[in-house]
Amino acid sequence: MTKKHLISAIVFLIVCGILFSGCDTSNSSEDNMADRKEAKYLNSIFEEMNKGADIVKLMNDGNIKNIAKRMDNAKTNIEKLEPPKTISASIKDSQNTLEDGFKKLAIGFRDSDNMEKVEEGQNAIEKAKIRFVNYVTRNNDVKKLIKDRYIEVFISEN
Repeated sequence: MTKKHLISAIVFLIVCGILFSGCDTSNSSEDNMADRKEAKYLNSIFEEMNKGADIVKLMNDGNIKNIAKRMDNAKTNIEKLEPPKTISASIKDSQNTLEDGFKKLAIGFRDSDNMEKVEEGQNAIEKAKIRFVNYVTRNNDVKKLIKDRYIEVFISEN
């Protein structure tokens, strides 16, 4: 083999190595983008759940109608969230469960006698929360991207 052939072979191998490593990076980049979208979505979900918990703490203030209105606002904010296409169907269903929970809480607080609706709402929110937390704990790449305050609040409870 001549020196010219050897140099050509080395250049060819380097170019092939760069091309193949570029393919891996693009797939990894797409996976990372999907993880980021899921983390952003879940951060928003956790934020609304956190707001809901804070709203319930206001019950001692005696302003039940205001609490019902704020629960409706939380439900509306959750309805506006678009789950990423890569997220599982059970998580998409959990968003509906969460919306239903906030709706029932709002009804329960609006009709101050309706403690049954409040309990149903709390149960629905808890059910959704468990699914969200389980999803995050099973997906370490997404878990790393979730804001620390939500990891502390929601995951440490379970």
